[in-house]
Formats: sequence, structure tokens, C-alpha cells
Amino acid sequence: TGLTLEEATQLLQDKVRMERHMAFGEARRYTMSPTYQSSYLLGREQIVSLRSEFAARAGSDYTPKSFHDKLCSYGSIPVSLIFFGLRLARIATNISFIRGGVLCQH
Repeated sequence: TGLTLEEATQLLQDKVRMERHMAFGEARRYTMSPTYQSSYLLGREQIVSLRSEFAARAGSDYTPKSFHDKLCSYGSIPVSLIFFGLRLARIATNISFIRGGVLCQH
């Protein structure tokens, strides 16, 4: 099945070269919150997608630094909100909105 906490700690020490106290903390965090690792992967995938769209819009003006600077300027908000901030979000044609307190389909 899976690794013990000690085996996971040792793996992080051996393969990632983490110090023992850091490796133990990470291994323990992984066991307490099984979705912890996948949230990093999801965030990475969203940033890669954002970078692709940013580069396409910037064209020849694109540099990794320009993307990094813009991304970091938003702080730690969710990447999905940065898409909106950069006006890169695809707006659906069927948007729900509230008119006079009533949820409508447009």
C-alpha cells in the first residue's frame, strides 16, 4: 500500500535532500491533508495555462520576466482570479446574473 510516516520522511531526505525536520513536517502534512499535493499540481497547471495565454497576447513583447512580474503583482490570490485581472478569461455566452434579486439566465 503506502509508505509509513518514517519511510516518507526518509524518502524526502534522500531524494529531495530536505533536512529531517522539514521532511517530517512535509510527510506529516501529506498524511493529514491528502489533497495537499494535488493542489500544488492544479496551481501549476493553471499558471502554465495563464502563461501561455499571456505570451500569446503579448506576442514579441513577451518575456518570462514580464509574466513573472505581472503574476507576482497580484499577490497570493487564486490563479483563476488573475485570469480575470489580466482579462484573459473566456466569458461564456450563457452567463447567470442577478436582476432585481432574481437569478436569471442571459
